[in-house]
Amino acid sequence: MALQGNDLSGALPDEIYDLTELTNLRLQRNQLEGQISPLIANLSKLKTMKIEINGFTGALPAEIGDLIKLEDLLMHGNDFTGEVPGEICGFFFDEK
Repeated sequence: MALQGNDLSGALPDEIYDLTELTNLRLQRNQLEGQISPLIANLSKLKTMKIEINGFTGALPAEIGDLIKLEDLLMHGNDFTGEVPGEICGFFFDEK
């Protein structure tokens, strides 16, 4: 789903988390806001998640760490608070 740069605003609808076959979520450079729901874990086939340069707020859900196929994650330029969940850190290290 490529909707970047479309001046979209408001919160992500919960229905987006029902798109379980989604592999790419590109929502960067919009005016989206609100929190990323723990329901993000439903998008288990997601390989790319680009949500940078929006107005997302709140803590990042640890459930992002459940997206084991995720290869490309860009989230800068938002207003997230708190610490990065440890579950996400597994993306950056090759465990041997």
